[in-house]
Amino acid sequence: MDFDTNSDLKLDHSELVEIANTIRDSLADYGYFTFISKDGAASPVSKPDVFNVDFKDNQLLVFFVAKPAQPLKIGGKMSFGVHDPTLYTAIDFAKDDDILVEGKGFAGCKHTVVRPDADEVLAQNQSTLTDAFFNDPAGTDMAKLFATRMEVTC
Repeated sequence: MDFDTNSDLKLDHSELVEIANTIRDSLADYGYFTFISKDGAASPVSKPDVFNVDFKDNQLLVFFVAKPAQPLKIGGKMSFGVHDPTLYTAIDFAKDDDILVEGKGFAGCKHTVVRPDADEVLAQNQSTLTDAFFNDPAGTDMAKLFATRMEVTC
């Protein structure tokens, strides 16, 4: 309701634009929830040129294209994922087909969708789940262990 400036209990186009701008600005601090790595090295994401939101069926839908800040040559072991590093927002892909690779550059590559089992992740990381983690999950890198991702090997 903070963005319903005309108090008509609807989000019109200009209000949705304001929401989009606010989200785009705030997600910059979190890499737009988009994580790309090659051979274990993280590749920063650039600010999306286009950023749209819509509100349908009581859900805020956010649409944008995330790209690496610098061109990234396809090869080696690559990982592509979307998650909230603060563990505040749950993000997942409903079906494996919702995350995919496209283009000739990936033709010789093997790819698989990885859906970590939360119970296994917790069991494997018991020693690092201290009070500090639960008090400040953003200060850790644990979110990526729970995130669905596409792993590509070329």
